[in-house]
Amino acid sequence: MVKPDFQKNVYGLLLQLLQCLLEESASIHSDIVELIVSQFKKVRRIFDRVTDLEQQSNSMTRQLSVDLCNCASDKLQRYVCQYFGDMFYSSMKASAAMRALYEDDEDEDEEEHGATSHEDFRIATKMILEMNSACRGVLLNVIPLFEDQLKCEDEKVREMATDVLGKIFVDSGSRVAIVYPVIWRVWLDRRNDKSSHHPELYSVTQKFLDPDDKVRLALVKVMGSLDAISLANVPKDLLLLLSERCKDKKMIVRAEAISALSGLFKLSYADIVSDENGASEKFGWIPGCILELLYLGDVETGILVERTLHEDIFVYIADDVQRTDRLLRIVGALTERQNKAFMSVIDKQATMMKDFLLFIEYCENWNGGIMDNDDGITEEKLNRLILYLSDKFPDQKKAAANLQKFAKNNESRVYKLFRGVMNETADFKSITKNGKEIMKRLEAHSGLSDTFAMILRRISLTIVGKSSIPRLIEVAQSSRRRGDPSSTVDFDIARLATTAEGLIKKLASTFPQVYGCHLDEFLSLLSSDDREIVSKTLESLAKFVKIMSRDVKLTSDAEQVIVGFCLSGTIKQAKEASTILALLQDGTARKSVISKILKLLKTESLVEKGLLSYNEWKKSSDDSATSDSKHDESEMRHLPSWLVALGQFALYASADFEDIHMFVCDIIVRNILGASYVPDPHEGEDWLNFEELHFEGILKVVGVKLLVNRLRGLNEEAAMLVAKPVYKILKAIIENEGEILSPQKGVTCNSFKSHLRLVAAISVLKLSKNHSCDEKMLSVDDRGKVMLTIQDPCWQIRDAFVERLRKYLQTKVIPFRYMAIMFMAALEPDDDIKLKAKSFLMRIAKTKDKFTDLPSRVESVFVEFLHMVAHHPDFGTDDEDVTLSAKYIQFYIDIVASPENISFLFHSAAQLKMLVDMHSQTSDNIYHISDLAQFLVQEYCKHHMWTLNSYPTTIPYNRELFKRIASQQASNENVKKSYLSKKWMESIQIALAPAKTKGRRKLSFGKEDKERSNEFDEDDVQDEDEGGGNERTPLKKQKSGKRRASDEKGSAQKKQMVATEGKRKKKTEVTALRERSSRAAKSNRTYADLSDSEDDDSEEGDVDIRPQVQIEVGHGAENEEMQDSSDKEDQLHKPQRGVTRKAPLVPSTSDTNSSQETDFKPKVGE
Repeated sequence: MVKPDFQKNVYGLLLQLLQCLLEESASIHSDIVELIVSQFKKVRRIFDRVTDLEQQSNSMTRQLSVDLCNCASDKLQRYVCQYFGDMFYSSMKASAAMRALYEDDEDEDEEEHGATSHEDFRIATKMILEMNSACRGVLLNVIPLFEDQLKCEDEKVREMATDVLGKIFVDSGSRVAIVYPVIWRVWLDRRNDKSSHHPELYSVTQKFLDPDDKVRLALVKVMGSLDAISLANVPKDLLLLLSERCKDKKMIVRAEAISALSGLFKLSYADIVSDENGASEKFGWIPGCILELLYLGDVETGILVERTLHEDIFVYIADDVQRTDRLLRIVGALTERQNKAFMSVIDKQATMMKDFLLFIEYCENWNGGIMDNDDGITEEKLNRLILYLSDKFPDQKKAAANLQKFAKNNESRVYKLFRGVMNETADFKSITKNGKEIMKRLEAHSGLSDTFAMILRRISLTIVGKSSIPRLIEVAQSSRRRGDPSSTVDFDIARLATTAEGLIKKLASTFPQVYGCHLDEFLSLLSSDDREIVSKTLESLAKFVKIMSRDVKLTSDAEQVIVGFCLSGTIKQAKEASTILALLQDGTARKSVISKILKLLKTESLVEKGLLSYNEWKKSSDDSATSDSKHDESEMRHLPSWLVALGQFALYASADFEDIHMFVCDIIVRNILGASYVPDPHEGEDWLNFEELHFEGILKVVGVKLLVNRLRGLNEEAAMLVAKPVYKILKAIIENEGEILSPQKGVTCNSFKSHLRLVAAISVLKLSKNHSCDEKMLSVDDRGKVMLTIQDPCWQIRDAFVERLRKYLQTKVIPFRYMAIMFMAALEPDDDIKLKAKSFLMRIAKTKDKFTDLPSRVESVFVEFLHMVAHHPDFGTDDEDVTLSAKYIQFYIDIVASPENISFLFHSAAQLKMLVDMHSQTSDNIYHISDLAQFLVQEYCKHHMWTLNSYPTTIPYNRELFKRIASQQASNENVKKSYLSKKWMESIQIALAPAKTKGRRKLSFGKEDKERSNEFDEDDVQDEDEGGGNERTPLKKQKSGKRRASDEKGSAQKKQMVATEGKRKKKTEVTALRERSSRAAKSNRTYADLSDSEDDDSEEGDVDIRPQVQIEVGHGAENEEMQDSSDKEDQLHKPQRGVTRKAPLVPSTSDTNSSQETDFKPKVGE
């Protein structure tokens, strides 16, 4: 009927006529359906002649069928489905009959007849593909028919069904997988088909783990090129496999995977907001996964993550509200670990802004090399700073060259633009405008763009800044307007409000100047009915005032609110409120609060009335809302808040507090610390959170903090005059394990003692910031007792102490000798705590001084660490105790030792045998430790195939710990003598013998040898990166205990050491105390036993937010902050490189225990 020469209007009329006939008909005959569908049979061209497989046709008849199917698709769907259903049924029936007929024939015949039986199904699938590309709407009822074909026993049918559905799914614009999720899942299950004819499904997941990086890269690129419609058909499991490639060992694959994953998130963000088809659950985890890559500690990966965050995750949006809402949604969905990584990005921005601002200043001073009478000082300072900054880039040489080239260009306009970008008070538009102009100017200079694009991302407050503050405050306030129709917040209010509060707090401490124009809005949060908002606002405002106190002027209303929190708020609110008042220039409100508190403290029976008021309040308060709300400021139950407020005044406004310090300190010492008012209120519990602690316990803790804050608030000279009584109290608490009462006045309950032990140990660390107090008020024995805090029976104490010690060492505010205490976590039974200490120590050990080409100074505490091990209360010289002591030393060696410093470590240990321990009646302990350390260093060198060279220079000894042996002859004899058992050394060498295989591994002792014998060499692991970024599941908290539970064993030296401990409890009493710890649940093992079986050598890198190398350039004020405050106490030289003389190995295992000799003699400094 239809001919190619038909006019268009005739064709159109014919189409309309046929459409009307179909739609008006009650039913459609099967012959008509077959006539329409048969036009889609596949055709092929042979020498430009069209040859139909079954009948001759022309393009016009096919086009008419296509148009008719599209126009009458609703009418034809049922009949087309019936047509193909009949074809599928007949094909399957014929296939089954053929298999039954030829089941006994040869394979060749069965395959031949099987191919014939599948012809109908093959033709049907080809027609379906043609119709899918031309008129897919008519096939909506046909797709479900494939479910049975995918599950058919016939392998050929399954293969063809899988193939045709795969082509339909990937067809551009197809939504079949969304409309028919059951078919999609059944099709995916074909990847597990035993048939080898489905490699595209069976191996798609395996290709992500293919040994060939080109295969992995190709698959990652395919994933990154998906469009929005195709992405909707991709299962989450496939995205998770893609995320694993973000930790691929090949950087090219890792970079492409990070780009692909972030691009997919950017593409699907609109669906995440509306949560269409579960997009939030499917894609919402991607930003957190990318942020976790920062824990890998790789510089190049960090750069890729930062670029991704700026370009794909937190995209540049001109509208402040939309940009901030995107920030809140993403950050609000992060886990605690991921949020920490995000906050580290902000911290890195603050650090880089300070460093680069200094760089701009040096560039201006250098003036392109044109200076008068500078003598090269400015250029030297600039070069050292360039070397420091280049260390933050993957290609350090290229970065250093580009920074030098930038300084040489000396463009004042660019300097001004960079200052505009780093201006905390600038809005988003001005920052982005200045950044664009900078990049435009730098493009004229070859090679500078890449380096300074990285710098711009790190110094630009485009993710969160001044322009975000109004929206953050609005969302933070929105939690009290839930359900308010006038609110503009249309998503999870409570979660986003909490996120906004956290960002407000972070900005206040990191970039306080961003609040300059929004201080009134910020202060308005203090009037919120939400207690959480008020607490966080006070905390943020306190941090802001600490930095910008001169810019803060409170209104009378705000001032009264803050005064109210000082007198009747919670302890936390009182602390933050009093900090604000203490730092304000106007001291009127501060003096008023001090006067009111002083009047209240003069109440007779102060503590007793406070307890009574506390008990009455506890009975009358039925819910948390009442218990946390503000009450009459004269209520005596607020006594802890008053003491906390006075403590902050003593710290930040000592002049105002000194007038009343005698009266306040007397109350604390006599009435609070020196008295007991209630029996054990916690029924023997070793630990409760501070908020759950009884009123009396809280009073004791805040009382100690007040005494310490008074010392911290005084200058160094004034503090020295009044420090002795405070140190006496702290040392008594530590030595008596929290007990501060005399026997006549009762016994302190366990929970109180635990908190007192913790606050005393941390207070010693805080006071050590004053180096004069630390040196004169604490003896070596006192520091040894502080060290025992890291092995406290209560895991909460150990965890808090390690965290605080790590913080102070990282910021270098305490003497570096306290680093030795961190190494005493070697036997820590809790994996989380040990990992925290170990990762910190490894990061410090890897830090190198770029300016002097020397390793980190962590080696300098080796001798002090050995002295600490020798003076441990549980030290012994029998084989069992020596093995346990070896674990401490091996822990240190595993972390610190390198080919460059191994000689220094060996000779530092060897020189101890030429010295006398000034803090022990006999030096045998330190000599045992010396031989043990030498032996372990030698074994470590053997297993790593390092050469142990002699150390050419003199190593000065610590005169606080040692003195020289008076007689040279006695010194020589002592060097020749071995204090280690030959049997013990041979047993260790035998245990370590299997380690002489390919690769390197750590030395270990006892049960650990068997556990580590199956370890892989790091070079043999195919995907060494895949385990680095996953979150560990914390194990059950275990109890820390003594290394040995019995005090019947041990040498005379060990007993002597315990005897010199003074008031320290007997070993059996301490063991009993540790057995009562909640950490010991379901375990009677000792501290050492736990360490044997639960030692975890896994490593998790921290997100380090501070520069690893301190800049020491020039003598200006800006450099004083970067200099290490503990330089003057470092008494050991750095190891030197390039030494080739080989030292004899001592002690030798070939001699007897008492007469092992060698001619080797280390040099000891005068």
